[in-house]
Amino acid sequence: MAEAGRAYCEKIVRHITWAEDTAMAMFSAEEQQKLIDLSRKFTVENKVHWNKW
Repeated sequence: MAEAGRAYCEKIVRHITWAEDTAMAMFSAEEQQKLIDLSRKFTVENKVHWNKW
């Protein structure tokens, strides 16, 4: 990737990371753990179904 592309992507990725961190900080520790657990379960189940295709 060219330097200009890296610079462009870095700005976007920094914003996405900030938004995710800010949203996660609004959850209690218990809510954060539930979200993480459900996200992991979703990823596993999604992989199972993709592998059937």
